[in-house]
Amino acid sequence: MADVGGPDTFTFEELLHLLVSALGVSSLLAHMPNSVGLALTQLVGLLKGNIALTQDEVVGLMAGLLSSEGVPASATRLRDWLTGNTGGLGRR
Repeated sequence: MADVGGPDTFTFEELLHLLVSALGVSSLLAHMPNSVGLALTQLVGLLKGNIALTQDEVVGLMAGLLSSEGVPASATRLRDWLTGNTGGLGRR
């Protein structure tokens, strides 16, 4: 298995902070039970007309299935990529 991203590894919380910082938005991070977080995320998705998070994704996150010990497929670091690509991030 190969990682599709670069060589950095982030916790979910670190990833959220990185994205919020790169986008220059303010955000409040609230820890809550998975079921509550999924329900709120799905509500926001309905209001925005988009699927933000699915039950399968939550299960994958909790099982550690979204990371691997494989060799990264890219040498580009996410922080570096975000610097030049924030204009369209989250817009489509």
